Amino acid sequence: AIDEAIAQGPLDPELRVRAGRNATYAVRQCVEVVERCMQFSGGNGLFETHPVQQGWRDVHGVAAHVGFGVDSAYGTYGNLLLGVPVPPSPMG
Repeated sequence: AIDEAIAQGPLDPELRVRAGRNATYAVRQCVEVVERCMQFSGGNGLFETHPVQQGWRDVHGVAAHVGFGVDSAYGTYGNLLLGVPVPPSPMG
């Protein structure tokens, strides 16, 4: 559904805000999962060559992206729910 909406041109502000909120939530869920994997990997999980360490770095790198900031994504969604104007997308 979102792919079709993107193909049709600029996103409706409500869909854009909800998509941003959903993507941010999904990234936060991934961080929680990889944190659990790290907890259960033992000391070996600290080695740079260990797959869990590599996954930990990757998911934290994604989560650090400004586009997945919880304050911004959830705050903007709150504005939408309250009928407060939402800021325009930096993508136009």
